[in-house]
Amino acid sequence: ALKLLVHFVGDITQPLHNEDKLKGGNGIPVEWNDHKDNLHSIWDTDMVERLAGKDNVANLNAWTKKIVKELNSGLYTASLSSWISCVDLEGIQDCALKWSQDSNALICSYVMNPTPGPTDPLDDYYEGAAPIIQEQVAKGGVRLAALLNTIYTGQTGFPPSTHSEPLFRIQEL
Repeated sequence: ALKLLVHFVGDITQPLHNEDKLKGGNGIPVEWNDHKDNLHSIWDTDMVERLAGKDNVANLNAWTKKIVKELNSGLYTASLSSWISCVDLEGIQDCALKWSQDSNALICSYVMNPTPGPTDPLDDYYEGAAPIIQEQVAKGGVRLAALLNTIYTGQTGFPPSTHSEPLFRIQEL
């Protein structure tokens, strides 16, 4: 059940998992780093790897540190309260819908605005996508933490926004 919950919260933050145009981007051919792929795949894997590095412990720890820094005292600090504003176990379907709508809004504002073509250069597209990807990963992690805390303790575990101590600590793998 935990594995499913982690997967679900992660998936709901990826914008193309909340979109049906051409099967969530699977039907949109693109060329990325000299290989043909589809838009969904490059959002799921390729752009994440370009942003965070290949999938290994060292890169995971480095990217986690970067995100935690932004959560504690950077770009994401002011957004935390809105990210965890819906973690109501009684209305979890409504929360999931809100999270999905939040992610889906990125389809119109960036992901498919305009839809990249099969031979469009994606370097500029990636530069705009990278901060969205990182924020969505941060958002998913925060929401998952708040949801698990609420399941196990009845509270999100996050103090009011006036709290001055770092909210997140890193335990490296």
